[in-house]
Amino acid sequence: MEPRKFAIGDRVRLLLGNHANDNPTGVYTVSRALPAMANVWQYRVTRIDDGQERAVSEPQLPQQSPMLKMTIATPHPPLQFPHDVVLTQSAVR
Repeated sequence: MEPRKFAIGDRVRLLLGNHANDNPTGVYTVSRALPAMANVWQYRVTRIDDGQERAVSEPQLPQQSPMLKMTIATPHPPLQFPHDVVLTQSAVR
């Protein structure tokens, strides 16, 4: 059996066939690795938007894109300005 392609914490999208009426688009996080079923790895994934969880098989998870590996909400440090800069009316024009 091949090694797993995804680890806990990886961000993934789902690939579902046309038979799925509720096509759950969005980005999911792999929350748990489940045992294999019929020699296919299974995973528990959680949708980032609303926390919905699903059990999916590895073929339903396409290979990761580099954009999904980035954190979605990265806090930015506050802007800092030099303390000795003073704007006057003549400098604004």
